[in-house]
Amino acid sequence: MLVNTESELNKLKMNHKTAELENPLEIRFVRRNVARINTEIKKRELQNTTN
Repeated sequence: MLVNTESELNKLKMNHKTAELENPLEIRFVRRNVARINTEIKKRELQNTTN
């Protein structure tokens, strides 16, 4: 899931550099989803180390 989202973000960034995106705010949404996924992964890692 994380890899797919990161690749989608990279694709959007490249398309934004080379051409105009239909919805440039989509980059923000995908970037925030990557951050949410990373936060959840980190949270689960911390829970596993404390238990």
